[in-house]
Amino acid sequence: MLMALKSYLQQVGQVSLADLAQHFGIQESAMEGMMNTWVLKGYVSLMNKDKCAITNCNKGCCSSGNSQIIYQWCGKQQNIKCTFNL
Repeated sequence: MLMALKSYLQQVGQVSLADLAQHFGIQESAMEGMMNTWVLKGYVSLMNKDKCAITNCNKGCCSSGNSQIIYQWCGKQQNIKCTFNL
């Protein structure tokens, strides 16, 4: 399942927790636990929808789903970990 999440995130770039849970047909709490694996490994950044809307990043993530949590695939370039923007 983690590899399916990785593949999906690489394809879409960024997605809300609600959209991920709906896409894979599982509860948000279970999805959040799985996504934490990629966040802790530094492959995925984690944003708060409200913060994104305030900073006007214009990446389109704020309009997706009802979840306050947005995940963005950033890969692991040069061993630099993604940041947490909560």
